[in-house]
Amino acid sequence: MTELLAPAPPGMSFLATFVVEVAEPVEIGSTPEGTRRIIPITPRLTAAEGRWSWLRSRILVGTGERLPGEVRLTVFVVD
Repeated sequence: MTELLAPAPPGMSFLATFVVEVAEPVEIGSTPEGTRRIIPITPRLTAAEGRWSWLRSRILVGTGERLPGEVRLTVFVVD
């Protein structure tokens, strides 16, 4: 009988650490869908050397929205 070998686990390397400071919510007002508010955040990124170091020399702008079952973050690189 042939013994089955477990596959090797995938390799991993450090990409980045994202830290986000969250400010108090700012009430914008009432809408037909409910109360509209924004929550200012200040993100900070620590990226790995080498392949991902370009992340440290770029300005990134992002938006976020809370959806049922998830929070969606969209990040853009400023040209």
